[in-house]
Amino acid sequence: MHGLLERPMTVKEYALELCAKLNERWIKQCDEGIKNAKDSSAVEYWEDAKKEKVLKLNNELDKHYRFMTSPTQVPHCFIDKETGYIYEPKWMKGNCSGMEGMEGYEEEPKYNLLNEDSREFVLKICDYKGSYLQFQRMD
Repeated sequence: MHGLLERPMTVKEYALELCAKLNERWIKQCDEGIKNAKDSSAVEYWEDAKKEKVLKLNNELDKHYRFMTSPTQVPHCFIDKETGYIYEPKWMKGNCSGMEGMEGYEEEPKYNLLNEDSREFVLKICDYKGSYLQFQRMD
């Protein structure tokens, strides 16, 4: 009997993996904030932040998945559903005006979830604030 071949993961599965990693790092940051808090108001701040700021995958409208922060619904990044390219939102560079600008993204992709080296790198350095999207790296 032949062994079962593993099917490659889909862009959506890789996107969910990235989303989980980002949320895991946010929880860790909040736990550190709680641990190092100097008073009860600081503890309360970090406990509230831990509950509220969650990234969710939104894929309803177009050819991109969007990671949306809760409760503000500001896009964290855009991921092309077919190619796996990760794009930085325009708002991160101040290249938007009003709410309509929140849906825009930079033209040059930053990473590719379907490229193993690129995916491993982004999973290693990703952070909730999106600073990893500021790097100019594309494999």
